[in-house]
Amino acid sequence: MMHRPARRPDGPGRFALITKALVAAALLASLAGCGDESQPEYWVKKLDDPPSRVEAVKRLMQFYEEALGKAGQKREAPEVKALGDKIIGPMTKAYVGADLDERTRVELLRGLAATRDPQAKEAVIKALRDYAAGKATPEEAKQAAAYVKQVKPPEAAAPLLEAFTKTKVSDAKARVAAQPLREAMVALADPSWKGTLLEALGRPIDPKAPERADEIYWQTVATDVLGELRPAEAAQPLFRVMLTPEKRDVAPLAVVALIKIGKGVVSPMVDVLSGKDEEMAKLAKASAGGDPIKLDAHLANAAIVLGSVGRAEALPALANAIGRVERDVTRAIVAREVAKLPASPDATKALQGAYERIKGPAPVPPQNDPARAVLADAAGQFMDAGMVPWLVKQVRESKGEPEEKDAVQVALIKTAIKLMKKDQADLVRPVVESEGTPREKQDFKAAKALLDACGDKADCYVQKLDDPAWAVADAPEGFTGVKAAMMAGVLGTEATRAELVKRLPKIKNAPIKFVALLAIDHLSPKGDAKTADELQKLYDEGRAKDDEALNRANAPMLQIIPRLRARAS
Repeated sequence: MMHRPARRPDGPGRFALITKALVAAALLASLAGCGDESQPEYWVKKLDDPPSRVEAVKRLMQFYEEALGKAGQKREAPEVKALGDKIIGPMTKAYVGADLDERTRVELLRGLAATRDPQAKEAVIKALRDYAAGKATPEEAKQAAAYVKQVKPPEAAAPLLEAFTKTKVSDAKARVAAQPLREAMVALADPSWKGTLLEALGRPIDPKAPERADEIYWQTVATDVLGELRPAEAAQPLFRVMLTPEKRDVAPLAVVALIKIGKGVVSPMVDVLSGKDEEMAKLAKASAGGDPIKLDAHLANAAIVLGSVGRAEALPALANAIGRVERDVTRAIVAREVAKLPASPDATKALQGAYERIKGPAPVPPQNDPARAVLADAAGQFMDAGMVPWLVKQVRESKGEPEEKDAVQVALIKTAIKLMKKDQADLVRPVVESEGTPREKQDFKAAKALLDACGDKADCYVQKLDDPAWAVADAPEGFTGVKAAMMAGVLGTEATRAELVKRLPKIKNAPIKFVALLAIDHLSPKGDAKTADELQKLYDEGRAKDDEALNRANAPMLQIIPRLRARAS
Protein backbone atom coordinates (compact mmCIF):
# COMPACT_ATOMS: atom_id res chain seq x y z
CA MET A 1 0.00 0.00 0.00
CA MET A 2 1.45 3.34 -1.04
CA HIS A 3 1.70 6.23 1.40
CA ARG A 4 1.27 9.67 -0.02
CA PRO A 5 3.29 12.56 1.54
CA ALA A 6 1.30 14.85 3.72
CA ARG A 7 0.02 17.85 1.88
CA ARG A 8 1.18 21.32 2.88
CA PRO A 9 -1.67 23.42 3.98
CA ASP A 10 -2.86 25.90 1.42
CA GLY A 11 -4.70 29.15 1.77
CA PRO A 12 -5.16 30.88 5.14
CA GLY A 13 -3.77 27.94 7.09
CA ARG A 14 -0.49 28.01 5.27
CA PHE A 15 -0.18 31.80 5.80
CA ALA A 16 -0.78 31.39 9.53
CA LEU A 17 2.06 28.85 9.83
CA ILE A 18 4.48 31.10 7.97
CA THR A 19 3.57 34.07 10.17
CA LYS A 20 4.14 32.00 13.33
CA ALA A 21 7.53 30.91 12.03
CA LEU A 22 8.59 34.46 11.28
CA VAL A 23 7.47 35.69 14.69
CA ALA A 24 9.36 32.85 16.37
CA ALA A 25 12.48 33.64 14.35
CA ALA A 26 12.26 37.33 15.22
CA LEU A 27 11.80 36.45 18.89
CA LEU A 28 14.80 34.16 18.84
CA ALA A 29 16.89 36.86 17.14
CA SER A 30 15.76 39.36 19.72
CA LEU A 31 16.64 37.05 22.57
CA ALA A 32 19.98 36.33 21.01
CA GLY A 33 20.68 40.07 20.71
CA CYS A 34 19.84 40.67 24.34
CA GLY A 35 22.33 38.04 25.30
CA ASP A 36 25.03 39.15 22.90
CA GLU A 37 27.90 40.89 24.68
CA SER A 38 28.94 42.50 21.41
CA GLN A 39 25.80 44.64 21.42
CA PRO A 40 25.37 47.82 23.54
CA GLU A 41 21.82 46.78 24.50
CA TYR A 42 23.24 43.87 26.47
CA TRP A 43 25.36 46.20 28.61
CA VAL A 44 22.61 48.78 29.01
CA LYS A 45 20.57 46.07 30.80
CA LYS A 46 23.56 45.32 32.98
CA LEU A 47 23.37 48.85 34.41
CA ASP A 48 20.48 47.55 36.55
CA ASP A 49 22.70 44.80 37.98
CA PRO A 50 24.86 46.23 40.83
CA PRO A 51 27.73 43.71 40.49
CA SER A 52 27.97 44.34 36.73
CA ARG A 53 27.61 48.13 36.62
CA VAL A 54 31.28 49.09 36.52
CA GLU A 55 32.01 46.61 33.75
CA ALA A 56 28.87 47.75 31.92
CA VAL A 57 30.00 51.37 32.02
CA LYS A 58 33.45 50.45 30.70
CA ARG A 59 32.02 48.39 27.85
CA LEU A 60 29.48 51.05 26.90
CA MET A 61 32.23 53.68 26.78
CA GLN A 62 34.29 51.34 24.60
CA PHE A 63 31.40 51.24 22.15
CA TYR A 64 31.21 55.02 22.25
CA GLU A 65 34.95 55.60 21.79
CA GLU A 66 35.08 53.15 18.90
CA ALA A 67 32.16 54.87 17.18
CA LEU A 68 33.77 58.24 17.79
CA GLY A 69 37.07 57.06 16.35
CA LYS A 70 35.42 55.69 13.21
CA ALA A 71 33.60 59.02 12.79
CA GLY A 72 36.82 61.02 12.96
CA GLN A 73 36.05 62.33 16.47
CA LYS A 74 32.90 64.03 15.19
CA ARG A 75 30.39 63.80 18.02
CA GLU A 76 27.57 65.00 15.76
CA ALA A 77 28.07 62.14 13.29
CA PRO A 78 24.80 60.17 12.82
CA GLU A 79 26.27 56.87 14.01
CA VAL A 80 27.69 58.49 17.15
CA LYS A 81 24.44 60.26 17.89
CA ALA A 82 22.48 57.05 17.35
CA LEU A 83 24.66 55.16 19.80
CA GLY A 84 24.46 58.02 22.28
CA ASP A 85 20.69 57.90 22.14
CA LYS A 86 20.84 54.23 23.17
CA ILE A 87 23.30 54.44 26.05
CA ILE A 88 23.53 57.97 27.53
CA GLY A 89 19.95 58.18 28.79
CA PRO A 90 20.16 54.89 30.73
CA MET A 91 23.62 55.79 32.08
CA THR A 92 22.34 59.17 33.26
CA LYS A 93 19.29 57.53 34.85
CA ALA A 94 21.56 55.11 36.68
CA TYR A 95 23.75 57.90 38.07
CA VAL A 96 20.81 60.05 39.13
CA GLY A 97 18.43 57.41 40.43
CA ALA A 98 20.34 54.34 41.54
CA ASP A 99 21.97 53.81 44.93
CA LEU A 100 25.57 53.58 43.72
CA ASP A 101 28.82 53.00 45.51
CA GLU A 102 31.63 55.54 45.10
CA ARG A 103 33.63 53.56 42.56
CA THR A 104 30.61 53.07 40.32
CA ARG A 105 29.60 56.74 40.57
CA VAL A 106 33.07 57.90 39.55
CA GLU A 107 33.30 55.53 36.59
CA LEU A 108 29.78 56.29 35.44
CA LEU A 109 30.22 60.07 35.61
CA ARG A 110 33.62 59.89 33.93
CA GLY A 111 31.98 58.10 31.01
CA LEU A 112 29.07 60.51 30.81
CA ALA A 113 31.27 63.59 31.00
CA ALA A 114 33.46 62.27 28.19
CA THR A 115 30.50 62.12 25.79
CA ARG A 116 29.75 65.85 26.14
CA ASP A 117 26.20 64.91 25.23
CA PRO A 118 23.38 67.21 26.44
CA GLN A 119 21.52 64.13 27.71
CA ALA A 120 24.16 63.77 30.44
CA LYS A 121 23.66 67.20 32.02
CA GLU A 122 21.24 65.93 34.69
CA ALA A 123 23.97 63.66 36.05
CA VAL A 124 26.53 66.46 35.92
CA ILE A 125 24.25 68.84 37.80
CA LYS A 126 23.59 66.20 40.45
CA ALA A 127 27.34 65.59 40.84
CA LEU A 128 28.01 69.29 41.40
CA ARG A 129 25.21 69.61 43.93
CA ASP A 130 26.25 66.50 45.78
CA TYR A 131 29.88 67.64 45.86
CA ALA A 132 28.85 70.98 47.37
CA ALA A 133 26.83 69.05 49.97
CA GLY A 134 29.73 66.73 50.77
CA LYS A 135 28.06 63.71 49.13
CA ALA A 136 30.26 63.36 46.04
CA THR A 137 34.01 63.11 45.59
CA PRO A 138 36.39 65.74 44.20
CA GLU A 139 36.97 63.37 41.28
CA GLU A 140 33.27 63.58 40.43
CA ALA A 141 33.44 67.39 40.67
CA LYS A 142 36.45 67.30 38.36
CA GLN A 143 34.61 65.27 35.72
CA ALA A 144 31.47 67.39 36.04
CA ALA A 145 33.51 70.58 35.65
CA ALA A 146 35.21 69.23 32.55
CA TYR A 147 31.78 68.58 31.03
CA VAL A 148 30.53 72.07 31.89
CA LYS A 149 33.64 73.64 30.38
CA GLN A 150 32.90 72.01 27.04
CA VAL A 151 29.10 71.95 26.91
CA LYS A 152 28.30 75.13 28.91
CA PRO A 153 24.74 74.17 29.95
CA PRO A 154 23.03 77.23 31.53
CA GLU A 155 21.28 74.96 34.03
CA ALA A 156 24.67 74.17 35.60
CA ALA A 157 25.30 77.78 36.66
CA ALA A 158 23.90 77.60 40.20
CA PRO A 159 25.33 74.18 41.18
CA LEU A 160 28.70 75.05 39.63
CA LEU A 161 28.95 78.25 41.65
CA GLU A 162 28.00 76.36 44.81
CA ALA A 163 30.62 73.67 44.13
CA PHE A 164 33.26 76.33 43.51
CA THR A 165 32.53 78.22 46.71
CA LYS A 166 32.79 74.99 48.75
CA THR A 167 36.19 74.02 47.28
CA LYS A 168 39.14 74.55 49.59
CA VAL A 169 42.61 74.17 48.13
CA SER A 170 43.93 73.87 51.66
CA ASP A 171 42.33 70.39 51.56
CA ALA A 172 44.74 68.15 49.65
CA LYS A 173 41.93 65.87 48.45
CA ALA A 174 39.89 68.78 47.10
CA ARG A 175 42.75 70.16 44.98
CA VAL A 176 42.03 67.67 42.20
CA ALA A 177 38.80 69.58 41.50
CA ALA A 178 40.12 73.13 41.98
CA GLN A 179 41.56 73.84 38.52
CA PRO A 180 38.80 72.08 36.54
CA LEU A 181 36.21 74.06 38.50
CA ARG A 182 38.11 77.26 37.78
CA GLU A 183 38.17 76.52 34.05
CA ALA A 184 34.46 75.67 34.06
CA MET A 185 33.65 78.92 35.88
CA VAL A 186 35.56 80.95 33.30
CA ALA A 187 33.98 79.06 30.40
CA LEU A 188 30.39 79.40 31.64
CA ALA A 189 30.74 82.90 33.19
CA ASP A 190 27.09 83.29 34.13
CA PRO A 191 25.93 86.88 34.83
CA SER A 192 23.93 85.69 37.85
CA TRP A 193 27.21 85.14 39.70
CA LYS A 194 28.24 88.80 39.67
CA GLY A 195 27.12 89.63 43.22
CA THR A 196 28.80 86.58 44.74
CA LEU A 197 32.04 87.24 42.86
CA LEU A 198 32.19 90.88 43.90
CA GLU A 199 31.53 89.88 47.50
CA ALA A 200 34.42 87.42 47.35
CA LEU A 201 36.70 90.07 45.90
CA GLY A 202 35.94 92.40 48.78
CA ARG A 203 36.98 89.98 51.51
CA PRO A 204 40.33 90.60 53.24
CA ILE A 205 43.20 88.15 52.89
CA ASP A 206 45.00 87.57 56.17
CA PRO A 207 48.60 86.54 55.35
CA LYS A 208 48.80 84.56 58.60
CA ALA A 209 45.43 82.81 58.42
CA PRO A 210 45.28 79.07 57.63
CA GLU A 211 42.61 79.74 55.03
CA ARG A 212 44.80 82.25 53.12
CA ALA A 213 45.29 79.80 50.23
CA ASP A 214 41.54 79.26 49.97
CA GLU A 215 40.85 83.00 49.79
CA ILE A 216 43.50 83.46 47.11
CA TYR A 217 41.88 80.67 45.10
CA TRP A 218 38.37 82.07 45.44
CA GLN A 219 39.45 85.62 44.64
CA THR A 220 41.64 84.72 41.67
CA VAL A 221 38.78 82.74 40.14
CA ALA A 222 36.36 85.58 40.91
CA THR A 223 38.75 87.97 39.17
CA ASP A 224 39.06 85.72 36.13
CA VAL A 225 35.29 85.38 35.76
CA LEU A 226 34.63 89.09 36.26
CA GLY A 227 37.07 89.69 33.42
CA GLU A 228 34.88 87.48 31.23
CA LEU A 229 31.64 89.13 32.40
CA ARG A 230 33.11 92.67 32.04
CA PRO A 231 30.74 94.57 34.36
CA ALA A 232 31.71 98.24 34.76
CA GLU A 233 30.86 98.09 38.48
CA ALA A 234 33.76 95.66 38.97
CA ALA A 235 36.32 98.34 38.00
CA GLN A 236 36.77 99.84 41.46
CA PRO A 237 36.87 96.53 43.38
CA LEU A 238 39.44 95.15 40.92
CA PHE A 239 41.55 98.31 41.12
CA ARG A 240 41.39 98.13 44.91
CA VAL A 241 42.93 94.66 44.66
CA MET A 242 45.86 96.15 42.71
CA LEU A 243 46.57 98.57 45.55
CA THR A 244 46.26 96.08 48.42
CA PRO A 245 49.60 94.47 49.39
CA GLU A 246 47.92 91.43 50.97
CA LYS A 247 46.36 90.67 47.58
CA ARG A 248 49.56 90.74 45.53
CA ASP A 249 48.84 87.17 44.37
CA VAL A 250 45.54 88.32 42.85
CA ALA A 251 46.72 91.71 41.53
CA PRO A 252 48.18 90.58 38.15
CA LEU A 253 44.88 88.94 37.23
CA ALA A 254 43.02 92.06 38.36
CA VAL A 255 44.96 94.08 35.77
CA VAL A 256 43.97 91.61 33.05
CA ALA A 257 40.32 91.71 34.14
CA LEU A 258 40.28 95.51 34.11
CA ILE A 259 41.68 95.58 30.59
CA LYS A 260 39.04 93.08 29.45
CA ILE A 261 36.28 95.28 30.84
CA GLY A 262 37.55 97.87 28.37
CA LYS A 263 35.43 100.98 27.89
CA GLY A 264 33.77 100.55 31.27
CA VAL A 265 37.00 101.18 33.21
CA VAL A 266 37.90 104.47 31.51
CA SER A 267 35.70 106.71 33.66
CA PRO A 268 36.73 105.15 37.03
CA MET A 269 40.43 105.31 36.10
CA VAL A 270 40.08 108.93 34.94
CA ASP A 271 38.56 109.72 38.36
CA VAL A 272 41.65 108.22 40.01
CA LEU A 273 44.06 110.22 37.83
CA SER A 274 42.17 113.46 38.34
CA GLY A 275 42.05 113.05 42.13
CA LYS A 276 38.29 112.60 42.34
CA ASP A 277 38.59 109.09 43.80
CA GLU A 278 39.93 109.94 47.25
CA GLU A 279 39.51 106.37 48.48
CA MET A 280 42.21 105.08 46.11
CA ALA A 281 44.61 107.87 47.08
CA LYS A 282 44.15 107.00 50.75
CA LEU A 283 44.63 103.30 50.03
CA ALA A 284 47.87 103.99 48.16
CA LYS A 285 49.13 106.14 51.03
CA ALA A 286 48.21 103.50 53.61
CA SER A 287 50.00 100.80 51.60
CA ALA A 288 53.13 102.84 50.77
CA GLY A 289 54.99 101.90 53.94
CA GLY A 290 56.97 105.15 53.83
CA ASP A 291 58.13 104.65 50.22
CA PRO A 292 57.54 107.99 48.42
CA ILE A 293 57.27 106.31 45.01
CA LYS A 294 54.48 104.05 46.25
CA LEU A 295 52.48 107.11 47.31
CA ASP A 296 51.67 107.47 43.59
CA ALA A 297 50.76 103.80 43.13
CA HIS A 298 47.14 104.70 42.41
CA LEU A 299 48.16 107.17 39.70
CA ALA A 300 50.73 104.90 38.07
CA ASN A 301 48.40 101.89 38.07
CA ALA A 302 45.45 103.87 36.74
CA ALA A 303 47.66 105.08 33.89
CA ILE A 304 48.79 101.51 33.16
CA VAL A 305 45.19 100.33 32.95
CA LEU A 306 44.20 103.21 30.66
CA GLY A 307 47.21 102.65 28.43
CA SER A 308 46.54 98.93 28.22
CA VAL A 309 42.90 99.55 27.31
CA GLY A 310 44.17 102.03 24.72
CA ARG A 311 41.05 104.11 24.08
CA ALA A 312 41.53 107.62 22.72
CA GLU A 313 39.22 109.27 25.27
CA ALA A 314 41.74 108.56 28.03
CA LEU A 315 44.27 111.02 26.55
CA PRO A 316 43.08 114.25 28.23
CA ALA A 317 43.26 112.68 31.71
CA LEU A 318 46.70 111.20 31.06
CA ALA A 319 48.00 114.48 29.60
CA ASN A 320 46.69 116.45 32.58
CA ALA A 321 48.24 113.98 35.02
CA ILE A 322 51.65 114.45 33.37
CA GLY A 323 51.52 118.09 34.44
CA ARG A 324 50.01 117.44 37.88
CA VAL A 325 52.19 114.70 39.33
CA GLU A 326 55.14 115.66 41.51
CA ARG A 327 57.55 112.78 40.86
CA ASP A 328 59.39 112.23 37.60
CA VAL A 329 59.08 108.45 37.89
CA THR A 330 55.30 108.72 37.95
CA ARG A 331 55.39 111.29 35.15
CA ALA A 332 57.43 108.90 33.01
CA ILE A 333 55.05 105.98 33.68
CA VAL A 334 52.02 108.06 32.76
CA ALA A 335 53.69 109.35 29.57
CA ARG A 336 54.84 105.86 28.61
CA GLU A 337 51.21 104.73 28.71
CA VAL A 338 50.20 107.62 26.43
CA ALA A 339 52.24 105.93 23.69
CA LYS A 340 49.82 102.98 23.78
CA LEU A 341 46.87 105.17 22.78
CA PRO A 342 45.95 105.82 19.15
CA ALA A 343 48.58 108.11 17.61
CA SER A 344 47.64 111.78 17.42
CA PRO A 345 49.39 115.19 17.55
CA ASP A 346 48.10 115.70 21.11
CA ALA A 347 49.44 112.33 22.25
CA THR A 348 52.83 113.08 20.72
CA LYS A 349 52.88 116.49 22.38
CA ALA A 350 52.06 114.97 25.78
CA LEU A 351 54.95 112.48 25.60
CA GLN A 352 57.41 115.10 24.36
CA GLY A 353 56.33 117.49 27.11
CA ALA A 354 56.87 114.84 29.78
CA TYR A 355 60.33 114.03 28.40
CA GLU A 356 61.36 117.68 28.47
CA ARG A 357 60.12 118.18 32.04
CA ILE A 358 62.17 115.31 33.48
CA LYS A 359 65.48 116.60 34.85
CA GLY A 360 67.15 113.63 36.55
CA PRO A 361 67.67 109.89 35.98
CA ALA A 362 64.39 108.90 37.74
CA PRO A 363 64.79 105.09 37.41
CA VAL A 364 61.55 103.54 36.14
CA PRO A 365 60.65 100.04 37.35
CA PRO A 366 60.85 97.17 36.66
CA GLN A 367 64.20 97.50 34.81
CA ASN A 368 65.02 100.86 36.50
CA ASP A 369 66.04 102.45 33.19
CA PRO A 370 66.36 106.27 33.18
CA ALA A 371 62.98 107.91 32.67
CA ARG A 372 63.99 109.79 29.52
CA ALA A 373 65.38 106.60 27.98
CA VAL A 374 62.05 104.88 28.68
CA LEU A 375 60.14 107.67 26.94
CA ALA A 376 62.56 107.76 23.99
CA ASP A 377 61.90 104.07 23.46
CA ALA A 378 58.13 104.43 23.95
CA ALA A 379 58.02 107.18 21.31
CA GLY A 380 58.52 104.50 18.66
CA GLN A 381 55.04 103.11 19.37
CA PHE A 382 53.50 106.17 17.74
CA MET A 383 55.05 104.94 14.47
CA ASP A 384 55.24 108.54 13.35
CA ALA A 385 58.24 109.52 11.22
CA GLY A 386 57.37 113.13 12.05
CA MET A 387 59.04 112.57 15.45
CA VAL A 388 62.48 112.01 13.89
CA PRO A 389 63.58 115.68 13.93
CA TRP A 390 62.61 115.95 17.61
CA LEU A 391 64.51 112.76 18.45
CA VAL A 392 67.65 114.04 16.67
CA LYS A 393 67.36 117.36 18.49
CA GLN A 394 67.19 115.56 21.85
CA VAL A 395 70.33 113.55 21.02
CA ARG A 396 72.23 116.78 20.42
CA GLU A 397 70.91 118.41 23.57
CA SER A 398 71.25 115.40 25.90
CA LYS A 399 72.39 116.25 29.41
CA GLY A 400 73.01 114.43 32.64
CA GLU A 401 75.54 112.13 34.19
CA PRO A 402 77.54 110.09 31.63
CA GLU A 403 75.79 106.79 32.36
CA GLU A 404 72.31 108.29 32.12
CA LYS A 405 73.24 110.41 29.09
CA ASP A 406 74.59 107.38 27.25
CA ALA A 407 71.45 105.33 27.92
CA VAL A 408 69.19 108.18 26.81
CA GLN A 409 71.17 108.85 23.64
CA VAL A 410 71.19 105.20 22.66
CA ALA A 411 67.40 105.03 23.11
CA LEU A 412 66.86 108.22 21.10
CA ILE A 413 69.11 107.07 18.24
CA LYS A 414 67.55 103.59 18.09
CA THR A 415 64.06 105.06 17.86
CA ALA A 416 65.13 107.57 15.21
CA ILE A 417 66.63 104.77 13.09
CA LYS A 418 63.48 102.69 13.42
CA LEU A 419 61.16 105.56 12.47
CA MET A 420 63.14 107.40 9.78
CA LYS A 421 61.91 107.41 6.21
CA LYS A 422 64.24 107.39 3.20
CA ASP A 423 64.36 111.19 2.97
CA GLN A 424 65.29 111.47 6.67
CA ALA A 425 68.41 109.29 6.57
CA ASP A 426 70.72 112.26 6.02
CA LEU A 427 69.22 113.95 9.11
CA VAL A 428 69.86 110.92 11.32
CA ARG A 429 73.28 109.93 9.96
CA PRO A 430 75.35 112.68 11.72
CA VAL A 431 74.13 111.81 15.24
CA VAL A 432 74.66 108.12 14.55
CA GLU A 433 78.24 108.78 13.45
CA SER A 434 79.03 111.14 16.33
CA GLU A 435 77.08 109.58 19.24
CA GLY A 436 76.08 106.08 18.16
CA THR A 437 77.69 102.86 19.34
CA PRO A 438 78.96 100.29 16.82
CA ARG A 439 75.59 98.56 17.10
CA GLU A 440 73.63 101.70 16.13
CA LYS A 441 76.01 102.30 13.22
CA GLN A 442 75.42 98.75 12.00
CA ASP A 443 71.65 99.13 12.38
CA PHE A 444 71.66 102.45 10.51
CA LYS A 445 73.48 100.84 7.60
CA ALA A 446 70.95 97.99 7.44
CA ALA A 447 68.01 100.41 7.74
CA LYS A 448 69.38 102.63 4.97
CA ALA A 449 69.73 99.67 2.60
CA LEU A 450 66.13 98.64 3.31
CA LEU A 451 64.85 102.19 2.79
CA ASP A 452 66.70 102.41 -0.51
CA ALA A 453 65.04 99.16 -1.61
CA CYS A 454 61.46 99.97 -0.59
CA GLY A 455 61.17 103.74 -0.37
CA ASP A 456 57.68 104.70 0.80
CA LYS A 457 55.94 101.49 -0.30
CA ALA A 458 54.32 99.76 2.68
CA ASP A 459 53.71 96.56 0.70
CA CYS A 460 57.43 96.22 -0.01
CA TYR A 461 58.24 96.27 3.72
CA VAL A 462 55.55 93.70 4.44
CA GLN A 463 56.93 91.40 1.76
CA LYS A 464 60.41 91.72 3.27
CA LEU A 465 59.06 89.99 6.37
CA ASP A 466 58.90 86.78 4.33
CA ASP A 467 62.68 86.72 4.04
CA PRO A 468 63.82 83.51 5.81
CA ALA A 469 67.08 85.21 6.81
CA TRP A 470 65.36 86.96 9.70
CA ALA A 471 62.09 85.07 10.10
CA VAL A 472 63.71 82.51 12.43
CA ALA A 473 64.40 82.99 16.11
CA ASP A 474 67.60 84.84 17.10
CA ALA A 475 68.56 85.70 13.50
CA PRO A 476 71.65 87.97 13.41
CA GLU A 477 69.99 89.96 10.59
CA GLY A 478 66.97 90.54 12.80
CA PHE A 479 67.15 94.34 12.85
CA THR A 480 66.26 94.50 9.15
CA GLY A 481 63.08 92.61 9.99
CA VAL A 482 62.38 94.96 12.91
CA LYS A 483 62.82 97.97 10.62
CA ALA A 484 60.59 96.39 7.96
CA ALA A 485 57.81 95.78 10.51
CA MET A 486 58.18 99.32 11.84
CA MET A 487 57.92 100.86 8.37
CA ALA A 488 54.84 98.77 7.64
CA GLY A 489 53.26 100.54 10.62
CA VAL A 490 54.61 103.97 9.68
CA LEU A 491 53.36 103.80 6.08
CA GLY A 492 50.57 101.22 6.24
CA THR A 493 46.77 101.11 6.10
CA GLU A 494 44.09 98.68 7.28
CA ALA A 495 44.97 96.51 4.28
CA THR A 496 48.56 96.42 5.55
CA ARG A 497 47.28 95.26 8.92
CA ALA A 498 45.58 92.26 7.32
CA GLU A 499 48.77 91.34 5.48
CA LEU A 500 50.79 91.55 8.69
CA VAL A 501 48.36 89.19 10.45
CA LYS A 502 48.73 86.67 7.61
CA ARG A 503 52.52 86.67 7.98
CA LEU A 504 52.66 86.35 11.76
CA PRO A 505 52.64 82.51 11.83
CA LYS A 506 55.91 82.43 9.88
CA ILE A 507 57.75 84.87 12.17
CA LYS A 508 59.45 83.22 15.13
CA ASN A 509 61.97 85.98 15.80
CA ALA A 510 60.57 87.58 18.97
CA PRO A 511 61.69 91.22 18.40
CA ILE A 512 60.38 91.22 14.82
CA LYS A 513 57.04 89.70 15.80
CA PHE A 514 56.72 92.18 18.66
CA VAL A 515 57.13 95.16 16.32
CA ALA A 516 54.76 93.56 13.79
CA LEU A 517 52.17 93.28 16.57
CA LEU A 518 52.76 96.91 17.53
CA ALA A 519 52.19 97.83 13.89
CA ILE A 520 48.89 95.90 13.90
CA ASP A 521 47.93 97.76 17.08
CA HIS A 522 48.93 101.12 15.56
CA LEU A 523 46.88 100.44 12.42
CA SER A 524 43.79 99.69 14.56
CA PRO A 525 43.01 103.03 16.27
CA LYS A 526 39.35 102.05 16.67
CA GLY A 527 40.08 98.43 17.52
CA ASP A 528 39.05 95.39 15.55
CA ALA A 529 37.33 92.33 17.03
CA LYS A 530 38.00 90.22 13.93
CA THR A 531 41.75 90.83 14.14
CA ALA A 532 41.64 90.12 17.88
CA ASP A 533 39.96 86.76 17.13
CA GLU A 534 42.61 85.92 14.55
CA LEU A 535 45.42 86.74 16.98
CA GLN A 536 43.76 84.70 19.73
CA LYS A 537 43.53 81.73 17.39
CA LEU A 538 47.24 82.05 16.52
CA TYR A 539 48.12 82.30 20.21
CA ASP A 540 46.04 79.24 21.13
CA GLU A 541 47.51 77.21 18.26
CA GLY A 542 50.99 78.17 19.41
CA ARG A 543 50.27 77.08 22.97
CA ALA A 544 49.21 73.68 21.68
CA LYS A 545 52.67 73.17 20.16
CA ASP A 546 55.82 72.20 22.01
CA ASP A 547 57.79 75.15 20.63
CA GLU A 548 59.33 77.39 23.27
CA ALA A 549 60.65 79.96 20.78
CA LEU A 550 57.25 80.30 19.10
CA ASN A 551 55.42 80.73 22.39
CA ARG A 552 57.96 83.31 23.56
CA ALA A 553 57.47 85.28 20.34
CA ASN A 554 53.67 85.03 20.64
CA ALA A 555 53.52 86.26 24.25
CA PRO A 556 53.00 89.97 23.35
CA MET A 557 49.73 89.00 21.66
CA LEU A 558 48.24 88.94 25.15
CA GLN A 559 48.87 92.70 25.34
CA ILE A 560 47.45 93.49 21.92
CA ILE A 561 44.35 91.25 21.85
CA PRO A 562 42.48 92.89 24.77
CA ARG A 563 43.41 96.37 23.51
CA LEU A 564 41.91 95.63 20.10
CA ARG A 565 38.73 94.42 21.79
CA ALA A 566 38.59 97.32 24.27
CA ARG A 567 38.88 99.93 21.53
CA ALA A 568 36.13 98.22 19.56
CA SER A 569 33.76 97.96 22.56
